Amino acid sequence: MKHEEVIARARAARERAAAVRKGVSDEIKARLDALDRRLAELGEEARAWLARQEKETAADLHAAQTSMSRTERRLEGELQLLEIKSEIRKAERLTADRHFTDAQMRLENAAGRIAHVEALIGDDIEGRRRLLEVQTRLYEAIQGVRIHADTSGEQLERVIQASDMLLESLEARAREAA
Repeated sequence: MKHEEVIARARAARERAAAVRKGVSDEIKARLDALDRRLAELGEEARAWLARQEKETAADLHAAQTSMSRTERRLEGELQLLEIKSEIRKAERLTADRHFTDAQMRLENAAGRIAHVEALIGDDIEGRRRLLEVQTRLYEAIQGVRIHADTSGEQLERVIQASDMLLESLEARAREAA
């Protein structure tokens, strides 16, 4: 992976985060702000790597590139989880207004995006376990919406809680890695 690509993808992810930020809860906005700062740091790290490229050994450069790639995947996974969470919150509002078909569509879209997050998490066993929990609860919520269950709002809240636990786990790992 070229570091110019990392810089471009970090910039594109920041633009996506800004687009998601519109019309979401303060909690999601705060997480998006933190994610935006980390994406900016990743872009700066890639620029710094390019500047020191001539001075370091190939092994040092490979280790830095591997670390940067892992960070980029984790941040992209967090962004996608926040986008999924935003869709779930919108579905929650639609369910409350008894717009079950629209809510179901949003939830199914969110469920379809889980595979992308799974690919980004990679071999993180704890992250995969938590993601499976999010996915399971999301399918339960879809089923609840399908049958117009009164409990669909509660099911959506459980999906949100499961995704929050996964986000917190990823953020903690990011802090540990820093």
